[in-house]
Amino acid sequence: MHKDTTIPAAEPFTEEQIQRRRRLQREKAERDYISDMEEARREGLREGFEKGINEAIKKGIKLGIMQVAANMLAVGMDIRQVASITELSEAELDALKRGV
Repeated sequence: MHKDTTIPAAEPFTEEQIQRRRRLQREKAERDYISDMEEARREGLREGFEKGINEAIKKGIKLGIMQVAANMLAVGMDIRQVASITELSEAELDALKRGV
């Protein structure tokens, strides 16, 4: 005897099944979009925070150097010597000395 090896024909989907599948695909696409946008937002916030911290650190260092330079000038150190030590320009030190 010979076995029948034909593949049975797939039953066609009903209109309700087709609509349900489309709705599920649409919902998944919306969830994926929202998830991607939330991740992009978190990444943007993280980058902005890091940039802000780095700029704040640089600004703090500059202010510290300016304070030290002001103290050096206040005790009578030569402006060229202070410029050499602090790596501030003589114009910056002159403005600092004048209190600008």
